[in-house]
Amino acid sequence: MKKSNTNKRLGRNFGISQKLIAVTLPVTAIMIVLIISFLSIQAVWSITDLSSQALVQESKADANELGRSMTQLTSQMDAALEAIEKSRTRNIFEINKMLYATTAYNEMAKEGMYLGCENNDFLDPSGWQPDANYVVAQQDWYQEGINHETFTLGEPYVNDRTGKICVTMTRKFRLGDGREGVAGVDVDLDGVVQLVSAIKPMKTGGAMLFANNSVLSYFKKKFNGKTFAQVNDSFVKQMVELKDKSEGKVEDVRSYDGIKYKIVFVTVPGTDWKLATSVPEKTVYSRMTAFLIVSIVFAVLALAAIAVILVVIIRRLVTKPISSITKTITQVATGDFTVEIKGGGSDEVGRMHSSMGNFVQRMHQALTDISDVTEKLSDEAVQSRNEANALSNQAKEQSSSMTQISATMEGMAKAVTELAENASILATDVNELTEQGKMTEETVSDLVVKAGEGQSAMGRVENGMSNLSAAMYEMNDVVTAVGESTNKINSIIEMIKSIAHQTNLLSLNASIEASRAGDAGRGFAVVASEIGNLATDSANATNQISEIIEEVTKQIEHLSEKSQENMEKIKVGTDAVGNAGVTFKHIFSQLDRTGDIVTEMIRRVGKIDSIANSVAAIAEEQSASTQEVTATVESLSASSEQVASSSAQVDHNAKTVTDSAKEIQEYIQNFTL
Repeated sequence: MKKSNTNKRLGRNFGISQKLIAVTLPVTAIMIVLIISFLSIQAVWSITDLSSQALVQESKADANELGRSMTQLTSQMDAALEAIEKSRTRNIFEINKMLYATTAYNEMAKEGMYLGCENNDFLDPSGWQPDANYVVAQQDWYQEGINHETFTLGEPYVNDRTGKICVTMTRKFRLGDGREGVAGVDVDLDGVVQLVSAIKPMKTGGAMLFANNSVLSYFKKKFNGKTFAQVNDSFVKQMVELKDKSEGKVEDVRSYDGIKYKIVFVTVPGTDWKLATSVPEKTVYSRMTAFLIVSIVFAVLALAAIAVILVVIIRRLVTKPISSITKTITQVATGDFTVEIKGGGSDEVGRMHSSMGNFVQRMHQALTDISDVTEKLSDEAVQSRNEANALSNQAKEQSSSMTQISATMEGMAKAVTELAENASILATDVNELTEQGKMTEETVSDLVVKAGEGQSAMGRVENGMSNLSAAMYEMNDVVTAVGESTNKINSIIEMIKSIAHQTNLLSLNASIEASRAGDAGRGFAVVASEIGNLATDSANATNQISEIIEEVTKQIEHLSEKSQENMEKIKVGTDAVGNAGVTFKHIFSQLDRTGDIVTEMIRRVGKIDSIANSVAAIAEEQSASTQEVTATVESLSASSEQVASSSAQVDHNAKTVTDSAKEIQEYIQNFTL
């Protein structure tokens, strides 16, 4: 059910190609927009700069055209005046003839050049004669020209006779007869005004011409020829403010109707006039607008082409390989490690494809190895459990043997105690024999009886010591066998530890590979984590078993040492009891002959007393040794019980390892290998 829901949820998601396109296409669009915007800004600046430069260059060209006509006129008049000066003629007719010739030099100066002398003589080829009150030297044109060596333009004015805008060129002269004065030329500016009015910068603009203090040519013709003070116009005032400080610079101005204009002032060569050419700002930006439209169209077309190319490339290089590897990962996620993945290309997707194939192969091998290891672990756990059971049984048998030894030692202690009592009685009897020699026969009879009892007791003690010695040897063999069993268990535990460590490493590698697989390997990561936990539990259990076996080994070693000490002590006691048995046998054989050698016995009573005292001392020593052996046996019995308990714990831990191995095997069975 969960798998079905997951597939439905994945079905509602976009494919990786759609996601890549959804990411890369907007980014590409943004980058194109940014690039186009940057280029457009640069283009705006460049176009604006180029347009401004074009406006300046066009204005200079128009100014040069105007200046060329004025320069040509000035040169012609200078040449004519110099010819008059060099002729040194004094003939007025000849001078007037030469002046009359200047009327044909230029259309702007049809009245030709006229001369005003300081003696008030006035020569004019047009035939105009001033009245009697006309003083030449007091005229403005004369006052202006007296300061110039070449023809210089004055301020424009409206000719009273013609009503046209004129300007007077003046310069001083010196005739051959010595007369000095000022030459003047009235220049008709209608042609200049027409030329200025015809100027159309960038085909949509216009031009204006300003003298130093007056208007020569303006859009409103009523202002032509008037001084700035006579013109009440806000736009003209803007021109006046800009004309002297904006030579060759493009300025922004706003007209009456609110339209912005680009305007540039250029000095007309050979004059002090300022030619102002202006164009609407939209004209300057029209090329930029066209460029922006072309840029936008190009951006849209480029974006469409890039989108198509991205779709084709992503589907061919990304979607197809990733769909294949997604199908493989889905199969692996269901636990099927039998899939075969062929090697990919050299790019990232190809390397991922190859890496996934290597991962599936390694996981298949790892799970197979884990399965084999768990089977071995289960077998070793069963073997460990059997060894633990055998160890427990041996410990129980050892405990039972210790109980029997303890009972035997109690009997031997009683016998030794009885022996000590008999030795004391013997010593007493020997003393009484010394004092009461006469009662030797009765005492000997009693001694015979007591000696027989002592011989029987010593026989029993000797048999008990022999049994005790045999039991101790058997116990020592059992202890040695237990030590060998614990060594075997230790080797098994080391093997279990190694298996647990290998399982843990395999789990760690599986977790790493699962994390690399991402969401597809999440289920396998859980399995790997459970395997790691089981391996950790197995390792912990084997550590506990190892600690318990180590403690058992220490106890067995201690028990072995005690057994060796007891065997040595028992050997000493056995020898002593054997000697006592031989002595009692000898005493008994001698007592049979007491009837015949009573006198000899009395003579040796002192010796018997010494022997009796020695026997008593040996009996006391034997009693103490017996008590020590009993304590040792009790300690061995407790150790045996502890071994039995430890063996039970080992059996429990072996069962835990077996169960863990079974659980690991069940987990592995979830995969298809």
